[in-house]
Parts: sequence; structure tokens; C-alpha cells
Amino acid sequence: MIRELTLNEIQTTYQQHLINDFPQDEVKPLAIIEKLYQEKQYRCFGLFNSQNQLLAYAYLATFQQSNLKSYLLDYYAVVSTYRNQGHGSQLLQALLKQLGDYCLLVEIEDLQKASTAKEKQIRQRRLNFYQQNGLKLTKVSAYLYGVDYQIMYYAQQNYNDAFILQELTKVYAQLFAHVVPKPYQVTINQ
Repeated sequence: MIRELTLNEIQTTYQQHLINDFPQDEVKPLAIIEKLYQEKQYRCFGLFNSQNQLLAYAYLATFQQSNLKSYLLDYYAVVSTYRNQGHGSQLLQALLKQLGDYCLLVEIEDLQKASTAKEKQIRQRRLNFYQQNGLKLTKVSAYLYGVDYQIMYYAQQNYNDAFILQELTKVYAQLFAHVVPKPYQVTINQ
């Protein structure tokens, strides 16, 4: 079962899982997530089993532009004890159905910038996972806090790279409105 997390569940998931599932330099302070959530600029979902145990979670930044709502998949992970059992795809497919008319943006670490063969293999697995679940790889790239990303998206219609660049720039501008200098750069690779 998928459902939106309460603020208390967001805090618990952050403290018990998120800070361990992501590199320290990629983890936002909990206070920022709480503020965005309270301002309705952030939504968090969990996949639960029949005993109400968390199996996987997704934290999304939101942005409303005209009739289209965009989401940036900020954090997405399967709880360590439940990995490699299909829960990641189960949560992602449920999210794609639940969000409505939207554009879901996903950052994946740039495959070509991996420093080791093992890291490249991990990045390739992530790319394959998202492609198998219906996301499209764009030529849009982002440089954020010293990390190079390729941008993928899912929407009910096809968008060109210029549109994806525009949407990602708007989401970043909202997320990092109070950060100076801007910690991101977004471009389209030729």
C-alpha cells in the first residue's frame, strides 16, 4: 500500500533511513524538508506492507506552473532490509499513477563521470531501473553542489529538452531561493 507520509513519519524516515541511504553531502537538513512540507512545496510517500512496515519511500519537491505540476524526485530509496524484492518499482509505478497530470523530474548521477568501474555499474543500474519504469533520458544536465547529473522525466505526454530545462530551472530556483550563490547550473548537452 502506498500513502502520503505524515510530518512525524517524514521525520522518522529521515532519521532512521534517509541519512543512512544517501551520501552525507546530498542530505538536506531536516529543517529545510519540514519547512518545504509545511509550505506545501514538498510531498513524501511511503510503500508499506500489510503490517504497516515501511518498505520504500519517496520525497518530492513540487512546483506548480499554469496547469502543469512538476515534481523533482529528491530522495528515493528502498529500506535496506527490503531491497531487491521489487518494492522500488512497485512504489514508483504507484507514484506515477497517483500524481495526476504532472511532469516528474529525476536526477541521476552522470554515467560518464563515474570515477570507478563499480560506480559506473551502479549508475547504469539506476538508469536502467528508471527506463524500465517508463522514464525518458534527456540531454539536460545539472551540476548541483559539485555533482554532475543527467535528467530523466516521466509525463503523460512527450516534452522536448528545452521544456525540461525550463521546468528543472524553476524547481531549483524554488528549492534554493535562499541559497547564495546558486548551487546549481543547468544546461542542454549538444
